[in-house]
Amino acid sequence: MFRIVTIIITILMVVPAHAEMRDLPNITVLAESSLTVPLTEITRIYSRKRNITVTSSFNSTSEQAWRVEEGESADIFISAHPYWMSELKQMGLIDVYSLTNLVKNKLVLVTSTQGRLNEYPIPGVGLESKLRFLANRTIMAFGDPDNTALGMYTKQALQSFDKKNNTKLWSDIGMKTIKSPTSKNCLYLIAHGETAGIAYYSDAFNNSEVRVLAVLDEDLHEPIIYQAAVVAGENMANARDFITFLQSPEAKKILKKYGFITD
Repeated sequence: MFRIVTIIITILMVVPAHAEMRDLPNITVLAESSLTVPLTEITRIYSRKRNITVTSSFNSTSEQAWRVEEGESADIFISAHPYWMSELKQMGLIDVYSLTNLVKNKLVLVTSTQGRLNEYPIPGVGLESKLRFLANRTIMAFGDPDNTALGMYTKQALQSFDKKNNTKLWSDIGMKTIKSPTSKNCLYLIAHGETAGIAYYSDAFNNSEVRVLAVLDEDLHEPIIYQAAVVAGENMANARDFITFLQSPEAKKILKKYGFITD
């Protein structure tokens, strides 16, 4: 019941039902699911300003990269982890000169504001004590470390913590969690499953369904940097213009509004 279907949002300008008849230029964006809300707002503004159709699809970075590899229609790829961007770069599928660092993010330990977990005070001030307390009371949700950027960062952070503190958080806790296919699904499982887990700060930001218990030390994992690049093809000029807009103060202001780090 928790399988997530790719979210597709199409923004059509002027007269949406007749966009094809008007022969408006079109841009297709494949982006990480944690960007769903801010990128939808940004593309709406961009569409109005440029009189252009923007189709955005949101899913895990690995799924979006696979779609680019398979040759599906795409003009822009936005990744939450450099691994998949590097893969596409090596395959010659992106315009390397368009590669841009957009925003950053953080990892947070969160719990649902509903249910029995909310009845307990969470003991201790350290990450280990909080994780073990929660793990003894619920099955937590993490990103899938084999297929999601969130999971890769989470696994790296906990394994780094273990090495630094001679603990076994990943083997004792990380291996026994629900593995979510997208960052948005991970937060949904936490909030609606009345459980706990590790999510992106931007997903938990101003979200009344979860409470943040701790921010993971950024030294424990690679910097969480979202990158955008133009997919090689016939629509590169329009795609480059959109990436330029993503770097504008107007777009950065929107991203910051939803909890992303733009500095």
